[in-house]
Amino acid sequence: MANRPRSLSTGDVMRIRSLFPRTGLAQPQIQALQADRVREAVDAFVSSLPRLSEQDLISLNEAESSCPICLNQFHTIATEEEMALAMDSPATPVQALGVTKLHDCGHIFCRKDIINWLDQGRNSCPSCRHALVPGLPARLHVLGEPDLEDLQALEHGVIQAAGALPLTPEQASSLRSAIMLLTEGDGIEHFAPPDAAPQPDEHEREREDRSAFVGMYS
Repeated sequence: MANRPRSLSTGDVMRIRSLFPRTGLAQPQIQALQADRVREAVDAFVSSLPRLSEQDLISLNEAESSCPICLNQFHTIATEEEMALAMDSPATPVQALGVTKLHDCGHIFCRKDIINWLDQGRNSCPSCRHALVPGLPARLHVLGEPDLEDLQALEHGVIQAAGALPLTPEQASSLRSAIMLLTEGDGIEHFAPPDAAPQPDEHEREREDRSAFVGMYS
């Protein structure tokens, strides 16, 4: 009869934790600080985006063009901005009104859609995938959520450190308990059972982004 797998002890957890100094998963204050910096960078980028007037759109020969995301014509969006700004209390936040042109690639969108795009954690132009906010990755974690790649690396490292391949159900349960201790309860839902389907690669992520872009207003 096979011996029952030993549950991981607190000492095991501490030893495994030391293998991952870069993840910072057990340091919520660092995560919060990083999230604040990302949000500040995104907010500064949004504030720096130009506001295109109807005359600007005419000069660019874009007045009759449509936003690639919401499909509303730019001159209509610019007119709505003028009407909203004339009101004492616009229904839409002022920063989300009007039309803008991205700094580097020059693609034009309504401001509301670009703000929503960034809020969904996407830091690339919906049309050409050029980076939007300089110095930040294509995938943003503005709410301080653990990076999925870091979590996957942590899970793989825990398995390797425990020497538990292939995993029995009991070993898998022990590893999940260890991961919960390592992350202090953060991000445990991101870890799939050992026999779960693999995570999408970069090409699949790009296709998902494209699908989200096309279906954003469908």
